[in-house]
Amino acid sequence: MSSNTQDVAPTPSIIVDEVSKNYHVYAKPEDRLKQFVYRRFFKSKKKFYRDFWALNPLSFQVNKGDSVGIIGRNGSGKSTLLQMICGTLSPSTGSIACNGRVAALLELGAGFNPEFTGRENIYLNGSILGLSRREIDERIPAIIDFSEIEEYIDQQVKTYSSGMFIRLAFSVAIHSAPEILIIDEALAVGDVFFQQKCFERLKKLKEDGVTLLFVSHDVTSVKLLCDKALLLHKGQLLKIGDPKVVVNEYIRINAHDESETESVNQVIEHQDEENHHLVDELNHEVERQQEHEAEYRYGNQQALITQFGLYDSAGEKLDGAIQNDEAVEIRVRLEFAQAVENPVVGFYIKDRRGIELYSGNSYYLNSPIGRQSSGSVVTATFRQTFRLAPGEYSLSLGLSNFVDGVSTPLDRRYEAAKLTILADKTIIGLFDLNSTVEFEYLT
Repeated sequence: MSSNTQDVAPTPSIIVDEVSKNYHVYAKPEDRLKQFVYRRFFKSKKKFYRDFWALNPLSFQVNKGDSVGIIGRNGSGKSTLLQMICGTLSPSTGSIACNGRVAALLELGAGFNPEFTGRENIYLNGSILGLSRREIDERIPAIIDFSEIEEYIDQQVKTYSSGMFIRLAFSVAIHSAPEILIIDEALAVGDVFFQQKCFERLKKLKEDGVTLLFVSHDVTSVKLLCDKALLLHKGQLLKIGDPKVVVNEYIRINAHDESETESVNQVIEHQDEENHHLVDELNHEVERQQEHEAEYRYGNQQALITQFGLYDSAGEKLDGAIQNDEAVEIRVRLEFAQAVENPVVGFYIKDRRGIELYSGNSYYLNSPIGRQSSGSVVTATFRQTFRLAPGEYSLSLGLSNFVDGVSTPLDRRYEAAKLTILADKTIIGLFDLNSTVEFEYLT
C-alpha cells in the first residue's frame, strides 16, 4: 500500500555550480600590450601577469522563497559573487542559473543615467528590469510615493544625494514584481526611517515568496531577515546554513587574534581540496547545533570566565527570572592562566530576534581591572536595574585584552544564559522608561 502524499522537492531559484572569478593583474601598463602581442601573433604561452582569484570555485543553491544573507570581511568576494549572479560579471569557471525575474541593487546609481530626471530614470531602470512601458505607467505613482522624493522627481539625478538615489532605485526594484531580489549593501545608505521602511517591505516580499539575496555588514539584519547565511572569507565559501551559527563564525573571524586567523586558514586549505564535502559537513554541523542549543564560545584561553551568576539586591541567586524594574547583580569569576596586560570584561543583552539592547564593560564604565599575572583570580560584579518588556532575552559575556586599540578575545561566551523578564504592568515596546505624566488644568 503506497501513500498518496509525496514530499515535493523545493524549486531552485539560483543554482551556483563551481563558480570562480580570476583577474589578470599586470605590474606595468605595457605588460598588457605584451601579453596581447605574444598571444595573438606569436602564439606564446608566456605570462606577463599574475593571477588573482577574487573568488575560488564554490557551489550552492537558493530555493524559491529563501532569504539568504551573504556576509564576510571586505575583499572576501561578496560583491563579485552578486555581480556574477546578476550577469553583470562573467565567471571564470562554472555556471549560474537564475529561474525568475531578477531585480538587483548593486553599485549606487547602477542602471541610472545622471543626465536624466528621476522620472526618466524610472522608465530606463524599469525597462532594464523587464517592465513594459505600460507596466511602468501603471506603477509610477506607487514608485514615486514609496521613494518619498516627489518634489525632486523631475530633476536630473546627478543633483540627487546618495540617499535620494537609493530611495528611487529601491522603489523601482520592489515595484518591478521581482521573483529574485538581490541587494548589495545598498540599504546602508539613507536615513534610519527609510531603512526601517525598506526592511518592512522586504519582510512583505519574503512573505509573498520572493527570493531575497543580499550582502550586509549588519549581522543583526541578517539574523532577523534571513533563513540562511553564507560566509565568504578570502574568496572561499567558509560556512553555509543557519544565520545565527554563520554570524557567530563571522564574529570569530573578525576577532584580532593570530590563532583564530590560523584556524580559518586551515579550514580554507581543506576547502580548496574538496569544496562540496565541506559544505555538506557544515550543513550537518548546523543541524547538530540547532538540535542542541548551547552557548557559542571561543577565545585564546589565556584567561577564562569560569563562573557567572545573577543575584538580587539581597545577594540571593536568581534562576534567570527577573522582575521588571528589579536591581540585579551579574557576577563573573575570571581566572588568568597567563599574564594579561589590560583585561576588559563585559556583557550584553539581546532580545529573541538577536537585536543587541544593551552592552556594558569595564572599559566603557571607566573601571579598569588592571594588569593581571598568571594565576590571578578576579570577580567582577555589574550592578544595574532591568527595565525591559516582559519576554525572553539572552545574556552574553566576554573577556578580552585591550592593548593599543586592538581587542584580543580571551574568552567569549555568546548566549551563555537565558533571561526571563516578568512584569506586573503593561509595557508596550522593548523598554520600560518608568515614565510618568502630569496634567495642569488651565480652565
